[in-house]
Amino acid sequence: MSTTLTTSKTAAPSDRLKINGELVVYVDGMPDFGALQSRETAQRTATYMAFDVLAANGSDIRKLPWSKRRKNLETLASTWVY
Repeated sequence: MSTTLTTSKTAAPSDRLKINGELVVYVDGMPDFGALQSRETAQRTATYMAFDVLAANGSDIRKLPWSKRRKNLETLASTWVY
């Protein structure tokens, strides 16, 4: 799941929600780590690619099956403005 996250309709304190992901810069439609490391990000938009939800509502949910955490991530992402 990938998005350029600018703001959220519902803000969550960092101790209540933890999302695993990474910043990527796309070059020709592909993530380019070198472009992220260099100063090309001033010319390109960095995108946060979310992979997993580790905590929600202040509870560690890592022991839940990945399919349930993925559904949680999809639900959260539907509230993001991008």
